[in-house]
Amino acid sequence: MDARIQALVDYTKEKLSLGNYYLYSCDLDRKVTNQNKTVYSLEMEWLPEHIKAYDEEDEVLEGTASVSISIDTKRFNSIIFVGGKSYLDKPVLQVKNKKEIIRWIERESGLTYEEDFISWQEDEDKLSFIRIIDGLEIRPKEWMEIEFDEAGQLVFYSVYGSFIDKLVIRNEPYTLNLHKAEHLVKKQFQQWDFSAMEQQRIVPAYAIEEVYIRNDLTGTLPFDLSENTQKVNFVLEWAEPIYKRFKRKPVKLLEELTPEQAFACEPHPETFPISDNVVQICVKEVKCFLQKMHPNDSGKWRMTEIHRRYNYIGVKLVQNQQSRNILNRKLLIMLDGSSFKAFNYMDNEMMLDSFPEYKKPREIKISQEEAYEAIKDYLILKPYYVYDKEKEEYVLCGFLDCHHYVDGETGKVGLLNDL
Repeated sequence: MDARIQALVDYTKEKLSLGNYYLYSCDLDRKVTNQNKTVYSLEMEWLPEHIKAYDEEDEVLEGTASVSISIDTKRFNSIIFVGGKSYLDKPVLQVKNKKEIIRWIERESGLTYEEDFISWQEDEDKLSFIRIIDGLEIRPKEWMEIEFDEAGQLVFYSVYGSFIDKLVIRNEPYTLNLHKAEHLVKKQFQQWDFSAMEQQRIVPAYAIEEVYIRNDLTGTLPFDLSENTQKVNFVLEWAEPIYKRFKRKPVKLLEELTPEQAFACEPHPETFPISDNVVQICVKEVKCFLQKMHPNDSGKWRMTEIHRRYNYIGVKLVQNQQSRNILNRKLLIMLDGSSFKAFNYMDNEMMLDSFPEYKKPREIKISQEEAYEAIKDYLILKPYYVYDKEKEEYVLCGFLDCHHYVDGETGKVGLLNDL
């Protein structure tokens, strides 16, 4: 075992009092933080010393300790005792009140309660805390959960997000409201074709597409902040088909990492930018794919998004038609992150075929302006600090949302969940 890995194993065993356990397995892992930084961790599985045999095809045994530690900070990402049972020399944490739990979290995380995180949810033996800036939640969301057994001993601790000590923020007072942002709100209010299963018909409806509106009204940030994504809009056309078979290759989501990669903090492929050159290469390769798989569909497909995922690039396409039916025909084409060659794809055609022929919508009688007047009292604008990847800082935004829609045929307002 690499000496640096061994040092982390020894530190974990001493810190968590795992004298009654032995290390069963350990692997390196890496993730991309909400701040688009690469972090490496050592994932360990510790077995109680009285368990000598373990069939990996069976369920993980009760009392097993699953531990994740950050290589950079030596802080624990998770400490989980399977089945809520531990065989420790002494408990990681045994507390009787919430204040002691908070003090332990402050020591482990380097954060300060009510300044960096606050209570979020609370049950009898389970607490969760959420990350904040100036009293506001951040997005993407970061939170931590902690659970105890009946004796008050810690059996579950997990951190979701990076929870770094200091966040780069742009300080400004929150001045946003729906009236000021109305020109941006109206851009998000669009007509969609929803499939109403109970009624077995297509409902033409006006609804809000969620978005974060900047406090200074200079623009918006997308609702989905989790991926390295580039929105595009290309209709793909070609003159001739390509008579060559496309060979599918499996998607590999697991990667074998070396200590050299981990301790050098080699960047995760998901952090690589999607430049204009990358976009053009993707357009060329996807067009080549369509010429093989859909040779007669020139002009029928539109590229809408390119994103990096693990070590591949995903390209989303929708059929190029006027309908905004949420059940449109879609493709996801996967390109190798290094060679940019297509190697697999996903098609929702079979799923669409499973739906019955719904009644087509009648003529839309309600204008977009009429629909907006009907729904504007249901609009929600809630303040958050949102991470701006381009500027690498958290900025004040209002999250625009609405749980209602306006029926384009009748003008009635209804709940989206009822569709």
